[in-house]
Amino acid sequence: MAIGNIIGSNIANIFLILGLSSIFYALGLEGREINKQFKFHLALSLILAVIIYLGAVNIMTTVALSIFMAVYFYLNLSANQLEDTEKTDINKIDYAKILFGFALLYGSGELLVFSGANLGREWGVSEFAISAIFVAFGTSFPELVTALLACYRKKDTNLVIGNVIGSNIFNGAFVLGSIGFYNFKLEAFFVKEVSALVIVSIFFLLFNFLKFRISRKISVLFLGIYSIFVFWWLN
Repeated sequence: MAIGNIIGSNIANIFLILGLSSIFYALGLEGREINKQFKFHLALSLILAVIIYLGAVNIMTTVALSIFMAVYFYLNLSANQLEDTEKTDINKIDYAKILFGFALLYGSGELLVFSGANLGREWGVSEFAISAIFVAFGTSFPELVTALLACYRKKDTNLVIGNVIGSNIFNGAFVLGSIGFYNFKLEAFFVKEVSALVIVSIFFLLFNFLKFRISRKISVLFLGIYSIFVFWWLN
């Protein structure tokens, strides 16, 4: 279910969220900063392809993805560091809100995994399918709401791409890297899913170079690809 959540969430972020969002507003992919994010996304997708090829998640996976995440954070934070920022006072209520938010995330995660596994057994559907579709949709729901609101209002739409790409990088590098300590073999091979992520990453770089936008025609293609994956996972 952990692998299904990671793979399913990344597929949903790209093909479902961007597909639905670009129906309301054509999303631009140009810019030097977004080009750098696309390169990171392609690099991570290639790393995931190697992990899938080896068929195991272990301590080496954790080391490799931790290094990737550290480089990603360092380059992004150093390039976007603001100067002369004003310091604001943070009171104890702010810390309490953060801790309460993490508690809710942990509790909801436990409920999603537990309920998802039980539903999968009751319906005769694999745990991977349940996690890749329903659990992954739940984890991608905040990105979906943010993207749809931005595109509907035609405001801050440049944040939609960054939100999706950043979420995918966090899922693939941090989340998958954090479970490498359990040292387990992959029960299934996700060649089609990872191949789709690699291919779409290449197309993002191409669109960025040509200054293309994700139009309604491309949105229909994205939604069609996501529907095919859902059908594939359920059968």
